[in-house]
Order: sequence, then structure tokens, then C-alpha cells
Amino acid sequence: MRTTVDLINLSPLVPLEGDVPQRVWTGKEVSYEHLRVFGCKAYVHVPKDERAKLDDKAKPSIFMGYGREEFGYRLWDPIARKIVRSRDVIFLEDETSEDVERVEKKKNTAVGPLNLEPISPSQMHENVEEVVHDEPQGALDQEVQGEEQEEQVEEE
Repeated sequence: MRTTVDLINLSPLVPLEGDVPQRVWTGKEVSYEHLRVFGCKAYVHVPKDERAKLDDKAKPSIFMGYGREEFGYRLWDPIARKIVRSRDVIFLEDETSEDVERVEKKKNTAVGPLNLEPISPSQMHENVEEVVHDEPQGALDQEVQGEEQEEQVEEE
């Protein structure tokens, strides 16, 4: 609700003859640089003292609105399941909260422990998968025919 009110106060209104309420009340020029797309994907910076050496420097989150009395943005942290306030944020305004949810699902899918037991050479051949090339068969045939023609020309 707060975000909606902020946007209305920054929009030109007909009763004010096209002027912006924020400019009328404060007498100052209005800046639109801080405005972001609601619900877009964002990355919140994690300070050094709150992370380990190999932890990520930023956490994925979803933009929810603007700070009330304090400066900054309000963001939803889907991993911790709480609202976070931060001013150190990178926004990806062309991506939505659905993209963040897809990343969460990938992280939540557990991969079993790796089997590091040694295997015999005969077992290695059983586990080999056949590699399928993306090139159509006709393209390979043309290459072979081209090479055969070059060999014939060289022989003559």
C-alpha cells in the first residue's frame, strides 16, 4: 500500500493542473531515479561480517517497496522468508519473482552423496553413454564426399 501512495504522490494530477503533489508540498524538484519495478528480481549485498569466506556476496530477493521513514528498499528474502531493508541492492527489472522461485527449486532439489568408490575398467565401459552429435547425417556425408573428391584431385 505504501508503494502505491508513493507512486501517486510522484505522478502528475489533473486537480493540480498536471503538477506533481510531491513538488507542490516540498517545493523541490522530484527525482524518479529511485523508482523500480514492483516484484522484480533483486540481489541484496551481504556485508563481510555476516558471511563466511566462500559464501555468496549477494542474496536473491524480490523487490516489495520503498523504506518508510528510513532510506532504502524493502525486499522479500525467499530463503529466510522475511522482509529485509537495504540500500545496497542490484535490480534486474526485466526478471520477475517467478525466476527467483525457479532458482530456489533448483537449490532445494537434493543431490545424493557422490559415490567415490573405485570401479574396475569393465564397469567403466558399462557406464559410458553414447554421445549424439547435433549435426544432421547429411552434413557429415557431404564432408566425407568432399574429402574423397580432394584426394582424387591430388592423385591425378
